[in-house]
Amino acid sequence: MESNAVFTRTSPEAVRSNCARFAGRAFLLGGIMALAFLLRAYRLGDQSAWCDEGNYFWLSVPDLGTYVSVIRFWGPDNVPLYYVVFYAWSRIFGISLVASRMLTILCGIACIPLVYALGRRVFDERAGWIAAVCVAISPFQIWHAQSMRPYGLCVPLVFLGAYALLRAQEGSRWWWGAAFAVNVALLWTQAFMAFLIPAQILYLLGVRPNGLRRAALWALAQAPVVLPPYLWLRPRLATIWEPEFDHFTLPGVGRVLADLVGDDVTRYSGEFPISAPAWTRLFPGYETWGPAMGVALMALFGVLALWALPKAVARWRQGEAAPVLLLGTAFLPVILLVTLSYVWRPCVETRHTAYSSVALYLVAAGAITSIRRPVFRKVALVALVGLLSFELALFLPGVSRSQWRTVAQHIESQQTPEDIILVKGIIHWARDTFLANQTGHTIPVISAHTNAAVCDKTAAFFQRHRRAARPGEEAGRVWAVIEMPFFDPQTLEQAYAARLGPLGIEGSYALYPGMQGLLLCCFAQKGPGGGEAGAFPEGLTTTLTDYDAILKDLGLDGLKAEEKRQAIRALERVIDVPIPLSKNSYLTLALLLTEEAEYEMGVACGRRSVSLQPAFGPGHFALGVALAASGDIPSALDAFHEAFALDTVVDFLFGELIHALYEVPDAENALRQLKRLAGMGFPYPALRGLFVTQFPDGDAPDPGMSAADPIAVRD
Repeated sequence: MESNAVFTRTSPEAVRSNCARFAGRAFLLGGIMALAFLLRAYRLGDQSAWCDEGNYFWLSVPDLGTYVSVIRFWGPDNVPLYYVVFYAWSRIFGISLVASRMLTILCGIACIPLVYALGRRVFDERAGWIAAVCVAISPFQIWHAQSMRPYGLCVPLVFLGAYALLRAQEGSRWWWGAAFAVNVALLWTQAFMAFLIPAQILYLLGVRPNGLRRAALWALAQAPVVLPPYLWLRPRLATIWEPEFDHFTLPGVGRVLADLVGDDVTRYSGEFPISAPAWTRLFPGYETWGPAMGVALMALFGVLALWALPKAVARWRQGEAAPVLLLGTAFLPVILLVTLSYVWRPCVETRHTAYSSVALYLVAAGAITSIRRPVFRKVALVALVGLLSFELALFLPGVSRSQWRTVAQHIESQQTPEDIILVKGIIHWARDTFLANQTGHTIPVISAHTNAAVCDKTAAFFQRHRRAARPGEEAGRVWAVIEMPFFDPQTLEQAYAARLGPLGIEGSYALYPGMQGLLLCCFAQKGPGGGEAGAFPEGLTTTLTDYDAILKDLGLDGLKAEEKRQAIRALERVIDVPIPLSKNSYLTLALLLTEEAEYEMGVACGRRSVSLQPAFGPGHFALGVALAASGDIPSALDAFHEAFALDTVVDFLFGELIHALYEVPDAENALRQLKRLAGMGFPYPALRGLFVTQFPDGDAPDPGMSAADPIAVRD
């Protein structure tokens, strides 16, 4: 009888039925994954690289050690696993926006079968399908899948780890090892992944039998997971940017709610501010009902989570703690980061918990399938998919990144060999951002860090051309790309016209919305030259920097009138946006002032950076660069040696270059080191300036074709 029973379970009909079900699931899952790929690949080539994707800018450095060190120099709170994988990926598939973004796109698609498997295991098969569809159409997950940042790799790792932990409860040691290995990978991908560990411990506490014992052992086992990344970060934690530099603020109730249940709401999530697509203008009152749809989605997620909570607690008490693992993954890390923001420093950003929305989809799917009345279940399902689809319809055709690539393509289609490009951004990587979005570098790209610098360098370009031009020769044009979060475009147009109009220079303007927004200016000589530039009109906001406060902080508030005017004039060339008076701000100012040949002010800012934190290696390095550019080589070497002693990353990147420039002058070795650093971007222009001064006959590489800087302007 037993053999007959076994034969019945494995009969050809049963096998065919099982195969058919498996094939059906595989086909449906493949369809959802195909949909996810199409949504993530939509307009992929138009998605500009932006400042937070600096790891893409630096891919042209020649070796992995330099690449990781550049990331550690500018991002001391980063761990290296994603960047190592990203660098290797670029060496296999090439350096392009589409190829580079494909890594995290594939990671995002890999989430879908994981989420389906988790939903099926924790709740039922219907919950798995619902959650998988939500991942596929989620604007938030599409954004991170298209981003060249570590968070896209974290998301599939989180749910691979959750699946492994659930399977480990079935008694397989292999799954324990897999869960441990995933935690190791997560902590080496992004340090804040440590906030997942409390959710895992809470889950294990509810497992029967021996939940307390398992939770305690798992907590102890995480020490070798957390400690090595911390030891990697610790030497450079003192160099991290102040939260004010990135405009981080303490999170309020609205921001916390958006992070908990509103990641996908394009109006309220902090991750992707978008320009509303054109179709919204076809529907009257969008300004009212559009935000209401976002509030409704947040409320729905909140209600479904509250519906799931008592059921999860009941299962936890019965020894079935899997729903608590998903709830903990969705909410506990956000709550811990909010707490950390108030006891340490602001650090709540939706990107830090990019996985929490996926866990929320699983919780919501489980809550929907637990609703007993079919009509209510269908209403909840339609509302969830419908509201998510509405946010997707806003996100996909909208502009979610600054349109650097579109602007670069427009200039490339219109430029002539006599033209130049000026780039002004809110941070010092603006020129590097523009260069990374160009497909070809054929005319000079020059930094113009402020509105005053845009006008001065434009005027100097046409003045120099008038001196050198032959009769009848075209003057060329100046293209200026301005990042716009702090200034109104109409105000800048009026200000530029007032400043450049008296010189016969006229501008045409085009605004490109999205994220920070870009203003493209095209300046041409239309009238007779000569004369003096005009002044910015009173009442027009062209600078938001408190220069008097900077001079006072530098101890220069007692300067005589002419000296003070010169000092402010120097600052006006490198900064016109609000900045905190901090060690990192002064580091940046010192390097920018040196790049603009304002050496005295560069030295003052370098000294202030060091005085604010004497153990700040990059500050000593910036001081050394400014001192060397000013000609004080002995003092510069003292500053360099202090920087190298304090920070091994600074030593690795720049030590050999400084040695070849000043200690044992060797033009060939110095040139070799410059080529190694050329792909780093900022502060490369200042370093190249040191080389050109020391070895005037050397042929130093210039990725932006601007190092000779034919329009440097000084009073």
